[in-house]
Amino acid sequence: TTDSSRLPRPPADLLNVDLESLRYRYLRRCVVPALSVMPFRWVQSLACIMARGVHSMNTPGRRRAEERIARLGDVLHIPRVQLVEQMYEHMGRFWSEAIHVRKRLRESTWRRHVSVMNEAEFESLRTGCIVATSCHGNPAACAIALGHLFRPIHVLVDSSMHPVLGAWQREMLSIPNVQVIEKRESARLIPKVLADGGTVMMLSDSPRGRGKCVPMSFLGSPFRCQPTLGRLAKWFNVPIGVVTCLRSEMPFSFKLHLHETIRAGRDDTSDDLTRRAMSTIERAILEEPAQYLWSLSSGDE
Repeated sequence: TTDSSRLPRPPADLLNVDLESLRYRYLRRCVVPALSVMPFRWVQSLACIMARGVHSMNTPGRRRAEERIARLGDVLHIPRVQLVEQMYEHMGRFWSEAIHVRKRLRESTWRRHVSVMNEAEFESLRTGCIVATSCHGNPAACAIALGHLFRPIHVLVDSSMHPVLGAWQREMLSIPNVQVIEKRESARLIPKVLADGGTVMMLSDSPRGRGKCVPMSFLGSPFRCQPTLGRLAKWFNVPIGVVTCLRSEMPFSFKLHLHETIRAGRDDTSDDLTRRAMSTIERAILEEPAQYLWSLSSGDE
């Protein structure tokens, strides 16, 4: 017989990755289909209960959120503890919405759930633009609604940050009028999209790890912003539309809002455009802070 204690053990990192993959695979293949046939109110209530349970565990994400909010001082005028609790409630609502987003935001029904606040301004962007948004409100609902408006919207994603969640994201957004572009393909595909008058959507609040960045202050912390947003706007002479899709009071209802359209002036650098867009994103977050994912890394830890 073989002594199993002498057999080489796989690296701990490999075990963790496999377990994580199995956990999310089970969630996507078994739990989500079961919840998708339940009434939305039930799913939302269950998701919020689970989110409150996660909040009570005092995870690193919760501590990161508390630290980021503390750096803002009295700007928000909301107690830090209360705001973090509201953030976890938002996370629960987001995941309950994600389960139903494909079914409810179809071509024939999406306007029942999404109010376009200033549609005439969106019309002015149809000849090509970059949509800058953030992890504020429901970015998935934002992408799908914009897909119906622009036919299609091209969404830049970076699944390398978390391969399993990236796969789930592609699954959720694999619907008509939404075309996902992986970051590794962006240099090849995005210039062609913009040159052809298309629209690209970017989550702009992910910090740049290494390499050239646009340094700034964002939500009270030093922030290494990705330079791509301003560079593309400058190179292809297209506007940047800063957009949010925030939750309304009624269940599964959203407001799609174009906060500002930024166009390059003669003397504007690409960094100037990036900073203006991020400043607008910051103002939108501070107006509705409970719907922002404060547990994201700001990049200065």
